[in-house]
Amino acid sequence: MALHGKKVSLDRITKMIDTMRKLLRREQSDDNDKKKYCTSELQKSEDNLKKVSMQVSDLGKFVSNAEATIDQVRKEIAKLGAGIKELDASVVEATALRKKEHEDFKQELATNVAAKQLLVKAENRLRQFYNIRIVRREDAPKLVQTSDDSSQPAEEDIDSDE
Repeated sequence: MALHGKKVSLDRITKMIDTMRKLLRREQSDDNDKKKYCTSELQKSEDNLKKVSMQVSDLGKFVSNAEATIDQVRKEIAKLGAGIKELDASVVEATALRKKEHEDFKQELATNVAAKQLLVKAENRLRQFYNIRIVRREDAPKLVQTSDDSSQPAEEDIDSDE
């Protein structure tokens, strides 16, 4: 239009420019707000990342300590297991020894009882042979007469003389 010699009003263009400037200011303000929000969120994320990385580090240390403790406990369990096996073996050995000793003791006791009985019988035989009056009562032969013959002393007389 200006080429044809007519006057063009610049009011409309200035109005459009003012509207455009207002729009750009509003968009700039929105962009600044978004930038502040993004910056604060980014800062929060970085802080959260630091916290999480510290927690991961702490958990890593805890896991490594727990693994070391588990290894130590496994070694102690293995040592105790070996000790128990040795103890079981010694118990079996001791049990066999005690059984053998018990059998030997029973055999020796039976032998001693038989020897004692034999010695008592031998003693009684010797007493019968050397002195009739000292013979023990259970093994004493019946030397008394049951008739009215008073020439031999009665068994009660023999026992009362002792």
